[in-house]
Amino acid sequence: MQVKPAESEATGVLKLEGRLTIERTHELKDTLLDALKRKDEVIIDLKDAMEVDVSFLQLLCSAHKSALQMNKNLIIGSERSSALRTVVHQAGYIRTLCCLGDPNQDCLWKGDRKQ
Repeated sequence: MQVKPAESEATGVLKLEGRLTIERTHELKDTLLDALKRKDEVIIDLKDAMEVDVSFLQLLCSAHKSALQMNKNLIIGSERSSALRTVVHQAGYIRTLCCLGDPNQDCLWKGDRKQ
């Protein structure tokens, strides 16, 4: 896994590549929280994620909730790897409604019908 920040004034882009699995959860959590502390909006680039498991999806949901509590935005980039899309669908993470408590009426997995 590589984390590559692409910085701007208010928005940070995290490019997460390779294995995004339970073995990397602690490292990924620290990286996501650090990005949210530094930027008002964090876009996660997952187009080169090679291996993804459910623990990573859970971590992203938790980071999204943390972002909401911090009045910040956490967004997954529109281009997603096939590994990510497959796990999202197999784990049943696709949503038609927003996350509870989200004033933006958004969810990381809302409307993601691509596979």
